[in-house]
Amino acid sequence: TRYKCKYYIGNVEKDNLNGDGWMHAIRHPGAETLQHLKKLRLSRPYFDFRPAQEMVLNSEDDFLFGRISAARGKDYAFIYTPYGREIKVDCSQLEAQFIRASWFNPRTGEEKLICQIPPRKAIFVPETQGKGQDWVLILDGGKRKWKEIGQIIHE
Repeated sequence: TRYKCKYYIGNVEKDNLNGDGWMHAIRHPGAETLQHLKKLRLSRPYFDFRPAQEMVLNSEDDFLFGRISAARGKDYAFIYTPYGREIKVDCSQLEAQFIRASWFNPRTGEEKLICQIPPRKAIFVPETQGKGQDWVLILDGGKRKWKEIGQIIHE
């Protein structure tokens, strides 16, 4: 049996007129993005993860460009920026002697190391901005090995 359904791409409602249902929607590029984000989330300790909006110094809501959102564990943080907005961060809240920063591209699943800094305030700018250019800033304390991506401007 085939079922008709509605699904969303961004905030645009799509009608599934041909009856492919969720099988069609799951092959949409947005579904792939969620797979990449799940792998990223599961790559760090799971149970100490909590919201950390206090780390973001420019987290105010922006009607046109969304809200920068942050969550963290003991020695790591993920900060999501829609539209590739710059992120102002207080890295001193992580328990570490140095912070390793990298950009994660949720569209491709690639991660690129951008710098290693002492725990202090910094401004991070993704390599692309605009519609469809969301990024996750990964901040890791400690001595972990990661892949590479991006550019940074220090405050």
